Amino acid sequence: MPVYDLAFARKFAAVAEDTVAGGLDDVEAHRVVAYISRLSMELSLKAFLERVGVPVAEIKRHWHDLRRLLAEVEACEVEIEISPGVKRWLPASRVRSVEVHFQGHQVTLGPIIEAEDHGASQYPNELRYGDMPKDFPAAALARAAVVLAEWVAEHWNAARRP
Repeated sequence: MPVYDLAFARKFAAVAEDTVAGGLDDVEAHRVVAYISRLSMELSLKAFLERVGVPVAEIKRHWHDLRRLLAEVEACEVEIEISPGVKRWLPASRVRSVEVHFQGHQVTLGPIIEAEDHGASQYPNELRYGDMPKDFPAAALARAAVVLAEWVAEHWNAARRP
């Protein structure tokens, strides 16, 4: 049985989107959405890595570092149909450019996952404790968690670690 459960990641993402849809009137609502969205992203990345055969002990060494987990995913490959009936193994770094649409805006997954590099609050500690977190809007984070989990699910049976 896998340690990292993609279904669990998807549930966190759904709860984040439900929270956004219910309104962000509460001061803590953005913190909740940011935390569970990033938790979902962490679990999605770890589930992908476990699926392609990365040992759990190696995955655990990355702790909660989304940037390092993304780098590990980028070192893998996914099988893509490049034309009808023609498939090729391509770098999983494609995940970085997957589009996230939210409230009339668009951004890609890469910058959202690596937001700490650009001043966002550190996940998980600065999202759980202290001042209100600095991050992408709650709607962007929730949608990004859903999109990442969908990307992992899409490539679940066609991914490998070269």
